[in-house]
Amino acid sequence: KGPLTEATMEGKLKEKLESLGLACLCLATGYETPFSHWCKKFLFLETIIDYFNKLAYASLILKLAVRKKLQRDLTFSTSITTLVLPIDSTKCNTNDRVLLENERPESGSNVYNGTDRERADKVYTVGCFDLFHEGHRLLLQRMREYGREVVVGVHNSRSIWKLKNRVPVDGTEKRMLSVKEYADQVYCINGTDPSTFLSCMVHLKENESALYVRGDDMIDFPARQVIEELMPIRFLPYLQSVSSSQLRRKFYSHIPDDDLNYLENIN
Repeated sequence: KGPLTEATMEGKLKEKLESLGLACLCLATGYETPFSHWCKKFLFLETIIDYFNKLAYASLILKLAVRKKLQRDLTFSTSITTLVLPIDSTKCNTNDRVLLENERPESGSNVYNGTDRERADKVYTVGCFDLFHEGHRLLLQRMREYGREVVVGVHNSRSIWKLKNRVPVDGTEKRMLSVKEYADQVYCINGTDPSTFLSCMVHLKENESALYVRGDDMIDFPARQVIEELMPIRFLPYLQSVSSSQLRRKFYSHIPDDDLNYLENIN
């Protein structure tokens, strides 16, 4: 009889005591002073029954807490197949593009074409996220559906100027903080080609899976070759709607595209 046998016997004894305690709880239901009619005759029963009641109560609380956590985890894991954000293209007022539900998988050497939506351990993307809006929020929420941990790289203001020949409205810190509300980790991409930064961002443990998510508006995007060596790529289709450029023209037309003084102030 080793420690394993002793532990097994102890567990079975606790189960018996818990069962007896539950029986006491059931019998006590409806009595203002449970078992008072017995305890008057057998005073020692009061102490024993009180002990069993407390033991059963503690056991129930523990088991219900475990069950509640299990149900919460199960609900979250199954939500990836039921969470659908309806989008009315006639009423959409977000900039850039908004995610559609019917995804069109693209062919490629390492492009994720699965339809079962098995969640990866980590899901990555890189973007500018200027004038953070509903489209950005939907993208990050969709990433959460595909992966348990969301990791996002955000271009700094100067790299956006080099990429788009246009200074961003929001500074790097503000854009990163907006993304952080929906992501687990946020990195600053200090360059137009995020290849080197992605190589540093991706930290996978043994048997961990990863997925890169981005829009299908630019299939051959910078760093695609590097990313395909690290993980599959998932292209999400977008609905052409109100763009960030339109929002910029509507609300921030006073900021010239080439205002380098503004760039210095926000960067």
